Amino acid sequence: MFIREPWREAVSLITASNLKWGKASGPVSFSVAPGRMTVVTGYSGSEGEDLLQVMAGIRKPSGGSIEICGAIPGAFQTAPGALFLSAAPSLDPARPAYRQLLSRLSACGRPRTAVRGELDDWLARSGLEKDARIRSGRLPGWIPRFMTLALPALLSPRVLAVCEPLEGVPLVRIPDVVGILVDARTAGCAVAVLSVNPGELAAEADSIVSIGATG
Repeated sequence: MFIREPWREAVSLITASNLKWGKASGPVSFSVAPGRMTVVTGYSGSEGEDLLQVMAGIRKPSGGSIEICGAIPGAFQTAPGALFLSAAPSLDPARPAYRQLLSRLSACGRPRTAVRGELDDWLARSGLEKDARIRSGRLPGWIPRFMTLALPALLSPRVLAVCEPLEGVPLVRIPDVVGILVDARTAGCAVAVLSVNPGELAAEADSIVSIGATG
């Protein structure tokens, strides 16, 4: 059965129009085309995480509209091409990150041996090969979150939405996080960064959108 891939036809892979979520947030309008990175800021508290859930189709917006890969968030068509990374811990603290990351990468249908080699190389370049074998709950909070960046680095998604990627990251590691997101954009991914304080990412963004504004 042939399934149309809407992201191959859409000019923008992320399109939000007068989007509102929750009681106090928004409205915000923005679009992100392939090979572009947009920073969404100007909110407070958990509003960024709430917006990420709206983009992923976990929650419904309270106003306006949003499309991911040309479809309503959460629709079957968006699944193959979109990746959403939460600010909250997404790895099981009782298990090593390595097995969890390997399982997620393998679930995308790629040969497990090839995925294992790529993950090993990525962790070695990041200096995290030993940390990846330790139960995630025993590591400083920023390390498991950093390791989830192996997913966009190795999966090459069409859309990447990430919430607060610099939160808690040591200064010496911030260029690594920025570099991964920039590499995703260079590879043709439409990148949306949700951040109260985007810091160094603001200088790399193609556009910055503040809640209550249109961009």
